[in-house]
Formats: sequence, structure tokens, C-alpha cells
Amino acid sequence: MIKSTSSVHLRSFASYMPEEKRLYVYLMNMLEKPQPISIKIEGYDVESILQAWELVGKGPDDVDPVWQKCTAFSDPLNVRVSRTSITVLEYRL
Repeated sequence: MIKSTSSVHLRSFASYMPEEKRLYVYLMNMLEKPQPISIKIEGYDVESILQAWELVGKGPDDVDPVWQKCTAFSDPLNVRVSRTSITVLEYRL
């Protein structure tokens, strides 16, 4: 794992695979509304976002959330995460 910053309602985690130059960012949005997220990666240039997935339901009490591929992001460092969701982003650096 590598250092990331979080807030009370938005948690973030990250891991890096240097041999493959891949960065994984995990975002947990605990609010019941979508949130814009800015990702800053110091010392690296983002080559591309390889894939993005999310676990999302109808709200915090949904016992049957759906694991689905995210729609394309126009800017891979400025994303919008769905409400009450877990989003996984895979970057090539």
C-alpha cells in the first residue's frame, strides 16, 4: 500500500506494482450522492487509465449491490464516483 488521504465520508487506498508500472486506487464513497474526486500522483505521469470498476447499489441499505465497469472518464485524474459505492481504478504510469 502507498500513502493516500481520505475524509470522513470518502476513504481512499492505493497500491503500486512497480514491475508493471500499475497503480490501483480504491475509493469508498459513503455519502448518498456522487462525489467529484481529484487524484494527484506526485513524481509520476499517468500514461492511461486501464480500467475502472465499481460496486454500487441503491443506497447504504442495499443488500444486492452490482459490480460493474465504470463508464469512460474524460480526465483520468478527475473522476466522479457514484453514491454509496466502492470504485477501483487501475492506472498505467
